[in-house]
Amino acid sequence: MSDIESHIFEDFKTIRLMKGNKKNTIHKYISVFKALYNKACRHYKIQNEVNPFQDVFKGITVKKNRTKKKNVSKETIKLLESITGLSSGQERALDIWLLEFYLGGQDLYDIYYLKKEFISNGRAYFQRGKLDDDGYQFDLKIFDKAQKIIDKYLDTKTVYVFPWRKNQAGYKTFRRNMQRDLQKIQNNWNAIAEDKEKETGLSQQKITIEPLGGILANKVARHSFATIGKRLFIPEKLIMELQGHEIEGINSVYSDTYTENVRDEYHQKIIY
Repeated sequence: MSDIESHIFEDFKTIRLMKGNKKNTIHKYISVFKALYNKACRHYKIQNEVNPFQDVFKGITVKKNRTKKKNVSKETIKLLESITGLSSGQERALDIWLLEFYLGGQDLYDIYYLKKEFISNGRAYFQRGKLDDDGYQFDLKIFDKAQKIIDKYLDTKTVYVFPWRKNQAGYKTFRRNMQRDLQKIQNNWNAIAEDKEKETGLSQQKITIEPLGGILANKVARHSFATIGKRLFIPEKLIMELQGHEIEGINSVYSDTYTENVRDEYHQKIIY
């Protein structure tokens, strides 16, 4: 590891530029190297004083996408919580979408494959599905809203929290059906709201995706959790911890995190 020095990436950057690669492409290449390097440091518990990636992104900096992520407001969350009279499939789809939101906007994949062993003392322990066994583990308090949904669908026969078929085909089918049912809920509710507006002349609350419209997709739950947190002026680093993001920088894995009671306090503010 000590042989990995910044000049290696400076040379790599220079050669790639000479070959005609776009800055964005080179930035992605080096980002992959950085991710692998950080993973090795975590796995072997290496604390390096010298960061070989310091300043290597100069000259190939990619402007961040300033397009706002699709999200729903806290008012729309309240609306979704109040909807009744759904079919069993639509009810399940909405429940799981809300559970994603209640659990920090966790990915559907991580909830679908959540095992009972990772629930303890009223907390859920996650390891982001995009990472492997060496990935970043974090925990969240299971508030009453989330617990009710977990209890509703709890599998009593297997090691998994939920009973749905645990293979790739089963997951893809579940995800596809869930998205279909979520869209039906959104379309049906908005159609009824528009009819009422025509009848009464009064504005009706709709299931609206901000900022430019769209469908009630799974990722909207994650972006909504973060956006609502920011609107409540919750520190971005704390929101990132609640969502299972690793904080940028190699030494961050060794630094102090927010205490459990602080994380729980702000988590509650977002979902209630």
